[in-house]
Amino acid sequence: MVERSLVREVHGGLLKDKQFIQGFIADNYMDIQAARLMTINAAEKVADNDPQARTAISTIKVFVPAAYHRVVDRAIQVWGGARVSNDLPLGRMYLAARVLGWLTGPTRSTGF
Repeated sequence: MVERSLVREVHGGLLKDKQFIQGFIADNYMDIQAARLMTINAAEKVADNDPQARTAISTIKVFVPAAYHRVVDRAIQVWGGARVSNDLPLGRMYLAARVLGWLTGPTRSTGF
């Protein structure tokens, strides 16, 4: 997504200079970092036999699939017309994000 924003020109400028795209990149960074840190935190709790480990695991089971879906969705929007062609993995990733939400079991509505 970042690479695409560095080379794609629209309306007289690069995507990287568009505030909306900068927001997408920042939102993706936050979703990815939050998912990573939540996973590390849950792993540490499991390793320490912390009684809160189950809660941490349940939390990532809800958050990570939803975050993955949001990240892929934003990337698809930045890529435009090429987004779901066979040239890019984004179409498969979008489907995988949806399926991942199902595989983790019943959760509250995640918006997708």
